[in-house]
Amino acid sequence: MKNWKRPLIESLIIGSLIGLAVIFIARLQMEAVLEWILPVFYIPAHVSTLLSGDSYELSNWLYHIILILQFCLAAFVVGWLVGRYRTPPTAA
Repeated sequence: MKNWKRPLIESLIIGSLIGLAVIFIARLQMEAVLEWILPVFYIPAHVSTLLSGDSYELSNWLYHIILILQFCLAAFVVGWLVGRYRTPPTAA
C-alpha cells in the first residue's frame, strides 16, 4: 500500500504547483510566456465546455480543475518515464 501512495502524492503536489503557476501566469497576462504555453489551455477548455453543456461559455472552476488534473497526470507520466516511480529490479 505504501508503494502507490508516494507517487500519487508527489505527482499531485508537483502537478498542482505547476497548474497554479500556469493559472497565475495567465492571470498576470505575461504575453511572452503565454505564447509558449498556449497549447496547454486547449484540452481543458474543450473538456470544460463539453462537460458544462454550454459550448459558448466555459465554467471557470471546472476549467481550472481540469487544468490542474492535466498537470498532475503529466507529472506522474514524466516521473514514470524517468523511472522515479518504478520499482527497482530485484537481484536474484
